[in-house]
Amino acid sequence: MPSGVKKNLERTYAGWSADYISKGSVLYSQSLFVLAWFHALLQERRNFIPQGWTKFYEFNESDLRAASEIIEKLLQSQQPDWAAIHGLLENAVYGGRVDNPYDFQVLQLLLRMYFNADILSSTPKRSLTSRIELPRSNIHSDYSALIARLPPVDPPQLFGLPLNIERSVQRTNGARIVSQLQLITATSVQHSTQMAASAEWRTSLEPHVTSWKKLMTQNSALLMETASSDRSPVNDDALRCFIYLELENARNLIRLVDSSLSSLNEFINGATALSQETYQVGQQLLEGKLPSSWGTHWECPPENPHLWLRELVRKTVALAQLHQRDNPLSVPVNIGTFFRPSTFIDALRQQTARAGRCALDSLKLTCTWTSLSSSTISSSAPPSTTSNTAMIEGLLLQGCSFDSGKITEAQPTAPELLHMPLCNLSWIPQAEAPPPTNTIVEVPVYHNTQREKLVTVLPMPCAPPKEKWLLAGVALLLTEEF
Repeated sequence: MPSGVKKNLERTYAGWSADYISKGSVLYSQSLFVLAWFHALLQERRNFIPQGWTKFYEFNESDLRAASEIIEKLLQSQQPDWAAIHGLLENAVYGGRVDNPYDFQVLQLLLRMYFNADILSSTPKRSLTSRIELPRSNIHSDYSALIARLPPVDPPQLFGLPLNIERSVQRTNGARIVSQLQLITATSVQHSTQMAASAEWRTSLEPHVTSWKKLMTQNSALLMETASSDRSPVNDDALRCFIYLELENARNLIRLVDSSLSSLNEFINGATALSQETYQVGQQLLEGKLPSSWGTHWECPPENPHLWLRELVRKTVALAQLHQRDNPLSVPVNIGTFFRPSTFIDALRQQTARAGRCALDSLKLTCTWTSLSSSTISSSAPPSTTSNTAMIEGLLLQGCSFDSGKITEAQPTAPELLHMPLCNLSWIPQAEAPPPTNTIVEVPVYHNTQREKLVTVLPMPCAPPKEKWLLAGVALLLTEEF
């Protein structure tokens, strides 16, 4: 696979003959070049996961071939139907591979940026990029010469990505290397009861047991308290019900893990024989995997067992402290504390609807942001007068900077992740929500830097145009942990 837009274009034009390029009008030849350019951008954005794309999409030569056939058929007339071209390339060719809604919006935006009459016409109003003027010919060598003049290295701006994107790339590559090393280690493990009985097996698992004992000792009062000793929530208080159920789920999981590791510890110390269940837990921990018997009790849990255990205790302690409050919204809340943060957003909506005696679908999620450089409040909505406003802390911003209460461009030396100020989150009637503008962008909120699962979407003030921030892969994250 070619690396870089220039090599990508060279490969495409090496497969297109001179006759193929010249068999139609100048507009047809120019459109083929724009298609090759568009295809190259889609493929090369994969080098900047998760900001270029959230995952690796299999855009390939068959897509390019199908798209070129569409261009050939729809450019027979003098007035191309750009809407039809957008629709076919979006839905019949490239869009079927894309399953993230924000990646899909990037695809749509790129299609409309390049396939339009402003670029492709006898009297174009703008060039393909600031440095690329399309040849006004249908000669293959003219386009090859244009490709030869392109720089071998692609700057992030070519893709609309932030100048500090390399920091994100380094993080992603580092995580991939660690994952590969863990896989290599796992393949060296022998799956047998003889291996389990060996000193090497016992030594490898002891750190998990020791770490768990330490975590439990430091927080035993909050971790092992029974649900019956807690105050039961009022039935019509959606938020307190949510927190109560989260805490109950957490403590049940704590007891399950404690039982599993206690049995493992007893075997390590020679106190009991190795049961099949304990062996499976130990074997999966040895392979660097999360034991399947512990289940998936929260959205996007860490894959690393050590981190998983630490996060389980941290979340449980935070939930216990939050549950003790009469009003959980009286203090800032880190929604990364919850096992199901998206359900917290829904509970806030339900409580607001009950208080306002209105339908759930009549409400819109809004927020206000405190500027990092001052106490100024930047708002994407009118000030909320509802008591059901959550102060959200701990959010991280990726793909841009945040200055004077709005999204701004990140400088090359800017940190990859920016710690955000408090966000005041509330649901308001849609009739009170401001209309869409070019200075408000809908920013996706993901669990972590891998961007595997969307939590919600928050409106944020931005420097126009808002489409710029979509291309930049701007997102809010609950945690930087993988």
